[in-house]
Amino acid sequence: MNNAKDFLFNYGAVKLTPMDAPFLHKILDGLVEKSNCPKPDLYITRDKIPNAMAIDDSSINPSICIHVGLIETLNQDEIEAVIAHELGHLVLKHSEFKTRIALSAQSIILVGNAIGGGVLSSGYDFAQDDNNSGDLVNILVMCTIAFVAKSATTHIAKNKLVQASHQAEFQADNFSGELTGKPWAMIESLKKMDNQHVDGKRYSPEIAQLFFSCPSYLKYETHPSSIDRFTSLRSIPEIIRPPENYEEKIFFCNFCGHLINRQWCYCTTCGAFLAH
Repeated sequence: MNNAKDFLFNYGAVKLTPMDAPFLHKILDGLVEKSNCPKPDLYITRDKIPNAMAIDDSSINPSICIHVGLIETLNQDEIEAVIAHELGHLVLKHSEFKTRIALSAQSIILVGNAIGGGVLSSGYDFAQDDNNSGDLVNILVMCTIAFVAKSATTHIAKNKLVQASHQAEFQADNFSGELTGKPWAMIESLKKMDNQHVDGKRYSPEIAQLFFSCPSYLKYETHPSSIDRFTSLRSIPEIIRPPENYEEKIFFCNFCGHLINRQWCYCTTCGAFLAH
């Protein structure tokens, strides 16, 4: 797996033309027009777990890949919110380096052993309200190099990479909420996707950090918690109000605090049975 083209092929992704998926391309066209950016290619994979990712390197055009499970799980507003989030990663220049992490984890180890320590003392501000995407891109690059640096500093490097990855997700969330004017659609999409990974495939953190939604078994190693993302999104003004019947329902386990699906009678994280 040497480049993004190989990655998408091995991932089972198929490129979608406007004739293949006019509905999805119409959504993407509207977002591209609003954001005044080049239109990325659109791919789909047969993965039933609802998710999406943005990919960018020199082997392909900037691309957004959607799982078929996303279309089966979300409504039109929520699909638009997710595509806008992934478009945000491309516009804010996160995707090139997130793609490098996924493709080059092993080579990063070798480079990090040689030059790892220096980046770890850098004084970057990871405040959630910092919108300087240029600084974030720089720290993503440097933390990627230092991700598994010398054993004495590996833990610190990993923590800095996690912080940078979380920051990128907050920025892409805000990009989506502001571009669509529907931050509530982002919240609803996250709620529907939060527990969809329990019985599905297992991905390494290097791959999972590309996804829109973090697999629950990674314990938010690659993404902020859904609760933190909800809090950030609720600070964005709603330009378009949700439909009247669009009721927000959030349920949490009283024992472990994990977000749960309201239709289940037990928590898939700690196994506790829940009262209806």
